[in-house]
Amino acid sequence: MTTPRSVRLSDRPTEYQNQSTLVRGADGAVSFTPINRFALTLPPELTSEIFLHCLPDTEFIRPDDALNAPLLLCHICRQWRRVALATPGLWASLFIDLDWFGLLDGVDDVVCDWLSRAGRMPLSLQIIDSDPGESSHLPELHTALKMIGNLSSQWQNISISVPPGYAQDLFPVAATFPRLVRLSLDLSSDDDPEPLPPTLKDTFSLREIQFYKMPFILATPLETLTVYRSEMMNVSQGLNVLRNCANLSCCTLSLVYLKLEDAITSLPPLVNLQTLTLSENLCDDVESLLTTELLRHLTLPALNHFTLKFEDSDDVPDADISHIILFLSRCSPKLQKLTLCFLPTSEIGLLQVLDCTQFITTLELQLHTPCDNVLTRLTFDIGFLPRLESLHIVHPTQSAPTPEAMFAMLFWRWYATENAGNDCAQLRSFQYDHAESEAMNFFQASMITDPIYELLEDSGMDLSIKKIEWSGEETWYISW
Repeated sequence: MTTPRSVRLSDRPTEYQNQSTLVRGADGAVSFTPINRFALTLPPELTSEIFLHCLPDTEFIRPDDALNAPLLLCHICRQWRRVALATPGLWASLFIDLDWFGLLDGVDDVVCDWLSRAGRMPLSLQIIDSDPGESSHLPELHTALKMIGNLSSQWQNISISVPPGYAQDLFPVAATFPRLVRLSLDLSSDDDPEPLPPTLKDTFSLREIQFYKMPFILATPLETLTVYRSEMMNVSQGLNVLRNCANLSCCTLSLVYLKLEDAITSLPPLVNLQTLTLSENLCDDVESLLTTELLRHLTLPALNHFTLKFEDSDDVPDADISHIILFLSRCSPKLQKLTLCFLPTSEIGLLQVLDCTQFITTLELQLHTPCDNVLTRLTFDIGFLPRLESLHIVHPTQSAPTPEAMFAMLFWRWYATENAGNDCAQLRSFQYDHAESEAMNFFQASMITDPIYELLEDSGMDLSIKKIEWSGEETWYISW
């Protein structure tokens, strides 16, 4: 393999190339042999392959990052620069911020040169507008976007979050998308929340799609989709997506209340759907939960992970969750992971939900209500969640269970196999995130300084008791 030292040597004057090295011959004898400069240079094809493994792990490459490949490779030596510029795979990914066009000169040339070096490679592109409107009048911006739109036949992994005025440049009428596998699209704005949807033609390879405020775009064939995510849709739209996407394995829907809804009919069993995430903002003037209206029409025999999120639910009275319980009862045998955020019910209602999910191994709860009764059931009822191996509770309230109750549950569930044999699984992971308050801080200090805490950790339990930390978009619980 060509090392940085040998590459630098190969570019030095002739006297440095007439060095010798020790080599061992076929007979085992060691001798001095002159170094040939061509022995320090790998074939371009092999160098190109090595360069591809130097790309950063990020999904989209920033053109202003000179400390990573591919730009870094162009600054080592002339030979590496030639090889890097001639390797299309190094230039097939690009992150673009439209705000750059108003701040820097020549951004359109950089974008065009970068993508032209990608040749016919499938493209991974992320296009955002961090400061909408500042650069919209610049002709070079529209030139660059039209160039990207004309490459639609090479699109593979695309994420676009720009105002709707750019849709015509990015989605020309004649555009086709035969290589498109993954699309994330946000063309909304405060001034134009419902833009005219672009046409997606020839999406034979499309597998994953994410829309914001525009579920109606799906006039394209949906049978190839396996992952669908959308915000701002009503119940009938959500059911239509599920009805038309027979091969979905993962679906995320954010439901909103709209007075004008299509007629709702139940669906046949969706045998491929394994992961379902539903969320809604609760409103006092809505008679029933939107999620329950949707769930009552669903049968998901293969469901493995179910997530249910309710925002702004702390001031909403107990809701009718009977259809949630019935739905979970239908899914129970296959359901392994359950995530509930601010379920609008009492702790008794929460226990009723958990009682019908006896096969889950992972439970994630974000609660406004106390969790004392949940801990008590976990401690003294071996028939309550007997297969539970991982428990994560997020508690933003100012009250906490007592350390004694927490330790009783942890100790019993860690030694569950000794206490109850094969009837109860061992709780291997427990995380408790709490709000910032004097009482909660005292609770945390009491827990982590207790000898039992250290005993459980030393025995192998994965334990964490800490203040709530927001770690980004991938956090399963809701910020407030």
